Parts: sequence; structure tokens; C-alpha cells
Amino acid sequence: MRENIASLIDALSPFTIFVSADANEEHDDNEIVSEFPGVPRVTENDDGLPKDEIVLQTTEEDDGDIDGSEIGGDHDAEVEIDSKSPFEDLPWEVDCTDRVWKVMRSQKVDNCMRGRIIDKIRMLANGRWNKTLCKRLEGEAKKEGIQLYESKLTKRQRIIWEKTIAFSGRCSENPELRLNMGNPEGRIYSDIIRVWDIVLDHDKLQRSIEHIVKSHDRGMDCIKLKLKGITVEARSDSTSSSECLPKKYVEIADLEQRSSPLVTKDVPKRPIDLSQMFFPPAIANEQEYHILKFYSFNTAMVKTVLESDTSSKIDFPFKITELEHAIVNLRPDPPIPIILLGRSGTGKTTCCLYRLWDNFQRYWESAVTAGPHIPRYVTPVEATNTTEQGAGQGACSQDRTSMSSEYQQFDVCEDSGVSSATQDDDRVQTCLSSYPHLPKEEKQCEDNNPDDMNQPQMYEHLHQVFITKNTVLCSEVEKKFKELCHACPAAEHRLPFEDQPIPTKIQGVPEEAWPLFVNSQNWLMMLDASLPGETFFKRAADGSLRRTIAGWGEEDNHLQFIPATELDDESDNEEDEEMTETAKEERDPRREITYQVFLTEIWPKMKKSSKEKIEYHPTLVWTEIRSFIKGSAEALLCENGVLSLEDYESLGRKKAPNFSAERKVVYDMFRVYQRVHSSNRMFDEADLVFNIHRRLQSIPAPDWSVHQFYVDETEDFTQAELSILIRCCRFPNALFFTGDTAQSIMRGIAFRFDDLKSLFHHAKRAAGIKDNHQNFIRVPKRLYQLTHNYRSHAGILRLASSVVDLLLHYFSDSFDKLQKDEGLFDGPKPVLLESCSPTDLAMILQGNQRQSSRIEFGAHQVVLVASNEARETMPDELKQGLVMTIHEAKGLEFDDVLIYNFSKILS
Repeated sequence: MRENIASLIDALSPFTIFVSADANEEHDDNEIVSEFPGVPRVTENDDGLPKDEIVLQTTEEDDGDIDGSEIGGDHDAEVEIDSKSPFEDLPWEVDCTDRVWKVMRSQKVDNCMRGRIIDKIRMLANGRWNKTLCKRLEGEAKKEGIQLYESKLTKRQRIIWEKTIAFSGRCSENPELRLNMGNPEGRIYSDIIRVWDIVLDHDKLQRSIEHIVKSHDRGMDCIKLKLKGITVEARSDSTSSSECLPKKYVEIADLEQRSSPLVTKDVPKRPIDLSQMFFPPAIANEQEYHILKFYSFNTAMVKTVLESDTSSKIDFPFKITELEHAIVNLRPDPPIPIILLGRSGTGKTTCCLYRLWDNFQRYWESAVTAGPHIPRYVTPVEATNTTEQGAGQGACSQDRTSMSSEYQQFDVCEDSGVSSATQDDDRVQTCLSSYPHLPKEEKQCEDNNPDDMNQPQMYEHLHQVFITKNTVLCSEVEKKFKELCHACPAAEHRLPFEDQPIPTKIQGVPEEAWPLFVNSQNWLMMLDASLPGETFFKRAADGSLRRTIAGWGEEDNHLQFIPATELDDESDNEEDEEMTETAKEERDPRREITYQVFLTEIWPKMKKSSKEKIEYHPTLVWTEIRSFIKGSAEALLCENGVLSLEDYESLGRKKAPNFSAERKVVYDMFRVYQRVHSSNRMFDEADLVFNIHRRLQSIPAPDWSVHQFYVDETEDFTQAELSILIRCCRFPNALFFTGDTAQSIMRGIAFRFDDLKSLFHHAKRAAGIKDNHQNFIRVPKRLYQLTHNYRSHAGILRLASSVVDLLLHYFSDSFDKLQKDEGLFDGPKPVLLESCSPTDLAMILQGNQRQSSRIEFGAHQVVLVASNEARETMPDELKQGLVMTIHEAKGLEFDDVLIYNFSKILS
């Protein structure tokens, strides 16, 4: 047995992709001038170029390399360049590996060397390629057809870069067109410069090259695209005749069948001409199945490298795929809510965060100088400050609906020099067309009240909220957002607030502290404290709870974040314990009805009271109560927040597929539930949601604003909760939802994304919006989907798909039917370990520690258990690592997953 465990460890043990760079040896600096045909350059006479599209083909005269005749100047001569020009304006796009970013931030590299590295890369991006910059690397890379070069820094230090092809977001202008997978014209690819490594010790150069070649070889197992070159208009600016310019390409077709990413063995893996192909390089380790993530080497990265503290935690958005880029930059015209679907690991959370970040960055880059420029909602009484109180107020109240129809698209002020005190109207009118979803609303009231237009409080900053059910996922996304902020000068205003606790009331959130990252229960608690009327929970004057609520927020949610590897500070632990003890002194007499309370205390009474023998599973009845009788959008419109028997029976079978013929029996059981609920001073989440909805309906609009919601794992929310979000969103056409009904693991939640569309119809009716004002809330007509799985290989996906197929077969009305997701790589089947001791399992995990993969939201290893009770009773050997419940781990990613006591989870 020990020998088997040792062999497993050996098989899983990875090798390092890049070794540490120690600059302590020199080498002879022998420059070799290679001849490289094939990169276009601008000349004074370009008549010989063809005017139509050209399918790239290999010839003896043209192998896609860079012609030595096009490399200008002596190899030791430095070309004078503009060191302040933005990288975004240069002809060549540049991306780099995570390794390059780490070396640039390393304390081993001083600022002088950093500046030299940046200047060299800037020369490459300018297309000014001399012989020092463009020395073709001989050996295996050249044999494999990889256009790999080195650029000299010193006698012993080199930049390793490649001329390759990648998707170009800046050349692909229409995201809507790119989302049409049948039309490849919307996706433009381009020659780019890919900086692979900065070698500080020349003796380690060969090893770096070997790993690059291995990454290319493994990338050939991935899905590949065949491209054709297209002609582009010559640059009309002062481009030198010696500059090399990148070619542009469009997609011909998928080289491989979409159903299988594998390359058949009887076909050569590497094509004759790599310049025709696009494929993502992969991690060199054969035991891992991920593509490499690259950063865009841009102005923000350069500024951070030269100016930031190397010890601070900083990150940049990595380059995303064509479809993800289209989703992030999608600007529907007219604006409309976006619903994004995809199985686990397809990039939904990444799109959600990057879209939030893109809107945040665009806004604050303008707001840093222009100040707040989103019109603040003015209540009807405030807006109609006239002598004709009665008639004026009625008129403006009527205008509220009229103005709602103008929730179109408000854009950020482009002129950063606009004075916020004197030109507020110009701030609304002069806009950047690229910034989405902020409406030209409340304009009529402003026109009626010109005296109010110069008041600073008439405008506010952008308020965004990221919300999900999973506290751990929410914490991971917020951590990533903070790292992005540390590299963005426009986000410096937020840094003093990022470690501050979220205020109890929404009104108390400082303008600079947005966006908020909250789980749904915390959001409901904030709403309860922030709305006028009688609060659901007893509160102090500042909105804080007077008493703690037993069980609230504890079900399946014990872990709040993924702990760091270092031990927590003892003083912090002592403080937390002290706060907990203080909080326990006063408790609310009410208890929340969680599924466990329902199962152990209420369900037996429901069964006993029934005249017929009950053979239903308690989870199904719990779902009917939580999702339909009390948790549906229709229930919110009822007088007491509960569907009547007639309303419940009228629900369509597709919406509520269970008990379609036995709903009266279920409703009788629900009456027992309500009696126990009331007599034992209990409450459920639906009671809180209804209380909030009733208070929202009693006011024209809250005295606070949320302009954009980003909802992740939407399938875990009830329809009533989502209705509240729509009602709270100042610009409902800016809502962004992601999810997958096949991943719904919350007990009691039945949800389909087709039903989400109906919520917008309910929202329009609840707001009293007439047909001629229907633009206030538009109903999404399209569901977008991501299909490529970047987290799991095909070996895992085949098993997961088989489970989903069974669910779709037996419960077809409960799930949205999506296109099957596909892995980028083939891989082994999951391993079932039977009768393996906890010590052996721990040895397997410890022997498979790795550093080569890069986890965005999650950790490298996790042990999954069925419940908190299972976590407490599991062997001590496995408690040393990260142990999470299925609910806590949802939405996160891990290299290694050990599902402990698998049969228990299934039951």
C-alpha cells in the first residue's frame, strides 16, 4: 500500500515551470544575425501589396519569420524612442507571462534595470526592431517553428519573447457581433509580441526555452483555430519606413471538431506553418490541464513597476478569451439587463468581476477630476419646490413615471476640466459614449427647478454592488478587486476604506467606499436598517442590531473566507472571541427556520397532522414553501406575502414542476408550517424579504442609490429576493446576472433563468409602468452562454456531464437546457480511492503541492465534506488542510479536490 501511495505522489508531483533567476555569471556576447522574412512594414511605395484577403500558406521563400533586411540599424545602436508614449497607442500589442510580472517586481531587479527592460519592450512595440532586439533563438524552438527571440539587456541577461498570434480586443470593435459564433468577422486576431521570460542568469536560458517549447507542444492539444490574413489600411501618421507592423487575421473555421479537443494520433500535431494557427499555450507540467494566463503589458503595468512598493499586493486583469471579452465590453443599445449562463469553470465570475471593474475604472478616471456626475434621485416633494404645493407635487409625481422612461444611457463627462460647481448641466450632456447604463433621468424635474441644478448634492458617484449567496466566494472576489485597485491611480480614493467594515445602513457608505461586496443575507440586513418604516429586527438609532438572532446566517456558511497559510494573529483572535461573547449576552427570542430546523422540528408535526400517509421527501416540500408559496414574485404582491391556495394551484407546471396534481395536500401541510412558525416565535427568510418589499413599495424611491448590481450564482436566490434587487436598482437595465441552474445546491431553491425574465415583467407592473413608458425596465430577450471550461479537463467534464444528463432526463422542467461545455484538454478520469486510510490521503495531498498553476478565486487544494458536522468529525490528519462544505466551495476553483466520504455526500 505504501508503495502505491509513493507511486501516486511521484506521478502527481509537478516540476517548476520557471526557475529562480540568480544573476551571478557572465557569458560571451556573440550576436548572430538571422534572416526573418514575413512581417509587413510601411514603405513609401506599397503598390505591390494585394488588396484582397490572403490565406496564409507556407512557401520556401516565406516562412513567416522576420526578414533581416527589415531590421534597421547596428545591433549595438539604441534607437531613440518616446519613453512617455502610452503602450496602448503603439503598433504592436504586447502581453507577458506571470513570470515576467514577478521578475519585474522582484527586489533582485533595481529601477535602472526595470527602466531598461521597459525601454526594450517599448522599442519592440514600436516596431523598431534592430539586431540586438531580434536575435532568433536556434535549436528546438526554431525546429518546432516557434518564432522565439532574445533581446539583450546585459552580457548575461536577456528578454525572451515571441512573435505570435492572439485575439485582439482593440481591433475587434463590435462585442455584439463577436457573440455571434456563426460570424467570425467580429473576432480579429493580430500578430503580437509575447514576452515569456526575463532571464537574469544566462546559464538558465536553455531551461526557460525548453519550458516555452513544452508549453507550445501542450497547447497543440487544445482547441485550435485556422486563420486567414486580411489587408489593413496603411497608417497615415508619421510611421518610419523601417518599422515592422503586425498583420491582422480573421477566423476561417475551427480546425478541430468542437465535440473533442483531442488531436488524433495519425495527424501531425504541429502544422507546417504556425503563422496560420491560433492556439493558447498551456502549462508545461503534463499533470496539469490549464492554459497559461497572460497579462497585457500596458501603461498601467509600467507605471506600477516603476512606482509601486514591491511588497504591496497588486494584480492586473489577465487577458481573457474572445467571448469573455465580448461579454465584459457588451454595450446593448438600447441598454438591457444581461443574463450570462455557463457551467462551472466557464468564466462567469471572471466576466462578472471584470465587467464591474471596467465600469468602475471608466467612471473614476473621469470622476477624479470632474467630480460626481450621476444625477441623484430627487423626491417629488423636493423636486417640485414651488408655491403651488398641491398641483406641483402631483405633477412631478406623475413625471416620475415619465422620467422613468428615460432610463436610457448616461455617459461620463469626457472633459475632465469641467467645474462641478458651475457646469453641472454640461456634466450631464458632455459624455463618453463608451460608458454604459447611466441614464439621462430626472431631467424634467431639473428643468422645472433650475435653482436646484447648482447644488452639489444633486450629483453622486457610481454605486455598484457585487452580491452572491456564498460568503467565501464574495470574499475572494473582493480580494481580487482590491488587488486591481492597488494598480489603478483612479482607484486611490478607495484604499483608505477597503479594510473598513461595511456600515449598517446604506446611507452610511462613503462615496469613496463603493463598490460593495456582500452576501445576500448581509444585503437584506442592510436594507432592513436603511428603509423607512418598522424594521424587521429591533435596531438601535445607528441601525445596528440590538439583539443577535439565533441561527441567522449560519446554515452552510461557517467559513467566511479562505484562510491564509500563515497563522492568524493571536490578539485578533482574542478580540473576536471577546466580541462574540458580548454579542451573546442579548439574543432575539425569535429563531430562523433553516432546513435543519424544518426537518427536525416542523416536518414531524406536518406529517402527523396529515390525514393521508405522507411519502414526500421533506426537501421537496421545503422547496415548495421557500420558492413558491412564500418565495415567488407573485407572493410578494399578496397581502400577507403568502400565495393563496388558488394562486398556488394556478402556477404553471414548468415553473413549479413538483406536486402539480397534489398541491392542495402540500398547501394543507404549509398551513401546519405556518401555525408552528407563529406559535414558536420563528421566522424564515421570506418573512424578512416581504417586510422589505412592503416598505420599498410605500415610498417613491429610497434616499440612497445603487446604480448597478452584479449578481453571481443567481440560481441560489429566490424569485422574491431577485425582485427586491430589481426594485432597489436605480438603473434596472444595468443589471448583470450569472449562473447555472445545474449548480443549484441551496436547499429549498427552485429556479430557472427563463423565469428570471418574467421577474422584469412583474417589476414593470409593480412600478405601475405603462406601455408608453416601458423603456424604464426592459425584459432581456437573450440568454448569453459560455461553453469553454477553463477549470476542468475533459476527463472530469465527461463525468460531470453524465450527471447533468441524468438530471435533465428525469427533471427536465427544473433546469435550463444549455449547450454542453467542453474542456480545452483531455485528461484522466477522476480516481475513486476505496479503503484508504486518512494518513495515506494526507500523504497524497502533501505530495502534490504545486506552485505552477495560478488560481484566481480559490486555493490549490481542498477537502470537501457534506456538512459542518462532517467537518468536525473528520480525522485530524485531514483537518490540517483546507476543509470546506459543498456550499462553501461552490463557485471557487482548486487544483486538487478530495471528496471525503463520497457516499455520505450522495445521501
